[in-house]
Amino acid sequence: MEHKTCLVTDFKMLDEGSGSFEGYASIFGNFDRVNEAVVKGAFSNVDDFIKSGFGAVGHDWSGLPIATIADAKQDDIGLWIKADFHSTKDAQDARTVIQERLARGKFVGLSIGYEVNDSEYVPEGRLLKALTIYEASLVTVPANPLAGVNASKSSSPTNIPLEDHSAQMLANAKDYTKRLLDVFTLRQKDGRALSKARHEELIAIKQVVDNCLEAVKPLAEDEAVRSLYAKFLAQRALVTNGDSHE
Repeated sequence: MEHKTCLVTDFKMLDEGSGSFEGYASIFGNFDRVNEAVVKGAFSNVDDFIKSGFGAVGHDWSGLPIATIADAKQDDIGLWIKADFHSTKDAQDARTVIQERLARGKFVGLSIGYEVNDSEYVPEGRLLKALTIYEASLVTVPANPLAGVNASKSSSPTNIPLEDHSAQMLANAKDYTKRLLDVFTLRQKDGRALSKARHEELIAIKQVVDNCLEAVKPLAEDEAVRSLYAKFLAQRALVTNGDSHE
């Protein structure tokens, strides 16, 4: 049994029933800190994982699971999962800790417990070509540099100081742009470009920031305003006096 940690940008906490979370438990195509890369489509038992897989904390298999796997799918990015928390005290304690970490701008990662069925060594490291996944754990120490937590639907931003919220958003923006650039670099190697939809998302984000900057731009200092107004009056006086001599 092996474990691979992935700190996920699209991780979200959801307020549904006892609570749930979703995000990418594994990212395809990039070599992590132990020089391993999961090949796209490597997970061979996704349906079984939904039926019998489970969520844990720190790969603790000795205790009861904290979540069931509600959904899982492989796409161009990696293995996306959604998990529902149990109503037990341990599960709800884990949920509370995650909510608080996200609200404070800290990261929360997802890590998978899996078995390697087929792999290949290349100059960059080890390619994991076929895997059997058994569980997904919530962790706080990342191994995959392409990921980062950036959302929590269950923690209201109005419940944290504006300074903390600003720091959290800045950290999220840095994580998102870094991951986007890393993915872009990987795709360039395959002769692919960033998708039009992703580029439009970036433009939309920029527009939101530009609108905010315009709305909250600082007012000029009173002294500066008075100075400018005095210059204006002086210029108007010169023009008026000039006109009166004609």
